Amino acid sequence: DVYKRQAWMRPIQRDPLLRYGPVASHRIKIASLKGALIPTPPLLERFRVGRLNRPDFFTWEFDGVLRMDGRKSIPSGTIVSTDSFTLAGEMLADGDFALLGDWVNPDLREAPGEYQLWAERWAGDRPHGWPQIEAVVRRLREDFTLDPQATAPDDCPDPVAHFFQTRRGPDYLFASAATLILRRLGYPARLVLGYYAAPDSFDPVSRHTPVRRTDLHFWTEVLLRDGRWLVVEPTPGYDVLRPARPWLSVLKDALVAAAPTLALLSLAAAILWWRRRDWMDWLRTARFRVSPGATWRKQVLHCLWLIEQRGRWAGLNRTPQQTFTRWTDSLPDHARTDRDWNTLVSLGEWASYSDQLPPPIPPDEVRKVCRRVVDHWTIRRFRGTPTGSNRRVANPAVNPSSRSLQESSGA
Repeated sequence: DVYKRQAWMRPIQRDPLLRYGPVASHRIKIASLKGALIPTPPLLERFRVGRLNRPDFFTWEFDGVLRMDGRKSIPSGTIVSTDSFTLAGEMLADGDFALLGDWVNPDLREAPGEYQLWAERWAGDRPHGWPQIEAVVRRLREDFTLDPQATAPDDCPDPVAHFFQTRRGPDYLFASAATLILRRLGYPARLVLGYYAAPDSFDPVSRHTPVRRTDLHFWTEVLLRDGRWLVVEPTPGYDVLRPARPWLSVLKDALVAAAPTLALLSLAAAILWWRRRDWMDWLRTARFRVSPGATWRKQVLHCLWLIEQRGRWAGLNRTPQQTFTRWTDSLPDHARTDRDWNTLVSLGEWASYSDQLPPPIPPDEVRKVCRRVVDHWTIRRFRGTPTGSNRRVANPAVNPSSRSLQESSGA
């Protein structure tokens, strides 16, 4: 078939569980390996060793463990390509696990009875299946300490029982304890020795993860109903490859996790949008206070522009055909009777049409008038005051249309 033509080999066909995740692909380059065992990940789906395409080149050393048939070693530089299933234990159902009573392999015999107490204490109240397995793994990872130097005394008859008492030891005691407890719970479990490819060792430049003899590691595997072995990692500091999740699932979980933050941000955005004019007015007012203008004319025009914006936001627009004097006639009564307001309006006309003359009042007083109007005539004041009659009371001392200003202009 096509796999054979491409030098791909497949183990004996087994119908995989429907809960397997996407297939993960790996390329393993052998540098120096004693023996003829072929390094492959768990849950192997297919493999390729160089360009070898004959099944009789391979044999099984153990269930799920391949070796080169008739060879004592594998040449350095050999490339092993693999495709392996990925699986998340929490997705498995009770019926996906094999039962210890259905297997007569002597290597999968039940653990001694003295471990029954630990099994009941750790997972006896959990449903059969992954909840029990997870309870055992979590207890070992959280309550026990990895210590390669902590071994049982030479005269200790049961190193695993000693490990339960001291709660510290090397990885093979973690894996042995998990295997014995799971067998007492009725699961076909086995102790496995292999190499651990640490994610922290990945080199982004060469895109390689070096695996050395010091990376030898023990773990536990549990037999599934389809005949494949599920890796169980009871040792703290070691992790198991999980299935690659679809991006929609990742996005959904991210949105769920971020929901409280998004809700707060949405509320803050709504408040900012609702009060956007107040914030904009605050910024413009701060700018006016810091830099009102280099001359009295620029100060007056800057102030009038700021006040006009406030009126527009309050629904009291000044049309292009309206002067500030005419606009004042359409404002509430207290605008027409406000001395500072009328002074500012008159200064505005003076600044617009008498640009060659000094202000009719001292420049310091111009600045004070502008600040008082800015402080007094807020957006809220524009919004909350009803309009009145169309009469106007001006300040004749600075009104360009008054006689005194006309005489000053004539001077």
